[in-house]
Amino acid sequence: RWVPLYNIHKLYAGLYHAYTYAGSEKALGMLTKLTEWLYQLITPLTDAQIQEMLRVEHGGINEVVAQVAQITGEKKYLDLAVRLSHRALLDPLLQRKVTLEGLHANTQIPKVAGFKYIADARGDAGWSDASAFFWKTVVDQWTVSIGGNSVREHFNPPNDFSSALQLNEGPETCNTYNMLHLTEYLYLTDPQTAYMDYYEKALFNHILSSQHPGKGGF
Repeated sequence: RWVPLYNIHKLYAGLYHAYTYAGSEKALGMLTKLTEWLYQLITPLTDAQIQEMLRVEHGGINEVVAQVAQITGEKKYLDLAVRLSHRALLDPLLQRKVTLEGLHANTQIPKVAGFKYIADARGDAGWSDASAFFWKTVVDQWTVSIGGNSVREHFNPPNDFSSALQLNEGPETCNTYNMLHLTEYLYLTDPQTAYMDYYEKALFNHILSSQHPGKGGF
């Protein structure tokens, strides 16, 4: 209950996938109505109030609202997605001055996937470059050999990875999944080999290695 927008994002994302992967028009109808509900709920708020809401984990709520905008052609939803983008992370990224140490990693990564999706929808090179800068920062400074990052989902000191090796709560697959999600978006508009090198490393060494080879599951 302390992360309501996170839960809302998961619901919306599930409906989006039911439509995009399974062709469910019913799911699209539900998603469109729910997005309109969110639009009506959020629109009266000031930008400052919205940014206060975004201080807690909210998944990729900006991304999925932008996806609905793309499907429906409703510009107001894309405008809402922009308002639902967390400026506390975005603004430093635009200035190439981001500091990630101590931040909850799996809160930040989905935001950036949203920044990139919105950038592509709007043709915004600044937001796109900011997303690429975030990716490079995480991969170059916080990623270990299996392709994962962080400890207990928080970015560790960049000069001390001992806790990632010593604790059971080392790099989690949820972080890596979201990094792969961001990597896909970046590669589609800028097909660099580095993106696919990372994708291969993380997919085989972290995501697939977390599954039991015979019976699935963890």
